[in-house]
Amino acid sequence: MAYFSAKHSPQECNYDIYDKELLAIIKALEEWQPELEGSQSQFEIITDHKNLATFATSKQLNARQARWAEFLSQFDFRIVYRPGTLNSRADALSRRPQDTPKDTTDSRIHSRFKALIDPSKFSTDFLSTDFLSTLSLYTLDLSQHIDDLITASYAKSPIIQAMLDCLTNSRQWSPALRSRLRLSFAECQIIGGRIYHRGRLVIPPDDPDIQFQIVYRTHTSSPAGHPGRDKTLDLVSRYYWWPGVSHTVGEFISGCLPCDKSKVKRNLPQGLLKPINVPFEPWQDISVDYITPLPVCARRGLQFQHIAVVVDRLTKLRHFIPTETLEAEELARRFINQVYTLYGTPQSIISDQGS
Repeated sequence: MAYFSAKHSPQECNYDIYDKELLAIIKALEEWQPELEGSQSQFEIITDHKNLATFATSKQLNARQARWAEFLSQFDFRIVYRPGTLNSRADALSRRPQDTPKDTTDSRIHSRFKALIDPSKFSTDFLSTDFLSTLSLYTLDLSQHIDDLITASYAKSPIIQAMLDCLTNSRQWSPALRSRLRLSFAECQIIGGRIYHRGRLVIPPDDPDIQFQIVYRTHTSSPAGHPGRDKTLDLVSRYYWWPGVSHTVGEFISGCLPCDKSKVKRNLPQGLLKPINVPFEPWQDISVDYITPLPVCARRGLQFQHIAVVVDRLTKLRHFIPTETLEAEELARRFINQVYTLYGTPQSIISDQGS
């Protein structure tokens, strides 16, 4: 068993994905060319990239692919597809964190971090607008009484003025108000220059500031004590109405920081983290796992298809033990013959129990 890995050059990072997969095969064959070239028996190349089948069709090759085709003609191999779910161990070896680019200074991706269009190609007024400059911070004014704020909102709301005009001089809403409010004309009345619907004060639909003031003061008042969405909606709906009051209350409650901090968690409490103790002596604490399934290997009249990996957790020394089955009896027998006879009985054995 042998292992080989290599990083892509900056030019190879720009290859298409199917070219990168074929490049992995090319580099592996170059590494083990003395052992594989001229082999009397055909060998298998296992991959999880099924799109390599596109190279089996006749197409016009570029210069790089033509060189690869000439190189591949020297070997007698067969490509076998294995789904990615069954190829996890090979993927783990090829995706080590220390092999990935850390930042833009890495030569493999340095050339990719640049502007797609040169800023000089744009006019000065095109790039002058900053998105952050269009944002404004909303400040809640609690110095005024809520009745004064409602009076000021009534005076500047075109919708409220149109509603007052219809209630005074007409017997129904105008078409624009009817589609906007969906409110029964017969259930509305004017009391003290304000509009009431079923005894609740109508708040201007086009003034989100006064709506926010009402919800905030109702939700954070001392008697209320930050109730939930349904309770806050019930308190607001007792005295006020505007289109979409339920949505407004729900949006406010979802963004209330004190409510989010004090919200009772419904999930079970998480258990304590129990890390594995660091071993003090070699081969006193080991881990056991399988590499499976593998192609059948016939040796000394036995058909081996799995490899049991025994690792010393302190020194990371490994024993690769070929096995015919995954039975516990065979593992115990081979463990005694190849591990116990060398190091004795370990104090602990860690295994994933076949999961």
